[in-house]
Amino acid sequence: MRIIFSKHALLKMRERRIPESKVIAVIKKPTSQQAGYVLRMELFGRFGKRHLKVIIQNTPQSIIVVTTHWVEKIR
Repeated sequence: MRIIFSKHALLKMRERRIPESKVIAVIKKPTSQQAGYVLRMELFGRFGKRHLKVIIQNTPQSIIVVTTHWVEKIR
C-alpha cells in the first residue's frame, strides 16, 4: 500500500527532526494502536524512552500520514 505524507506532516517532521524511515517503521509494525478522531488511527512505536505517535488515515488506495510527534507515554 502506498504511503502519502501530508504537507502538515512533512512540515512537522522537519521541525521535530523525525526521519521518514522511523515513521514508515511505525506504520509497518506499530507497538500499539488505537482509534483516533473520526476515521483516523493513532499508531505508536517505541524508540528508546520515548514513543513516536503517527496519526494516519486509511483510504482504499493508500495510507495518508496526517501528523507525527514524540510522546512520553501512551494513553
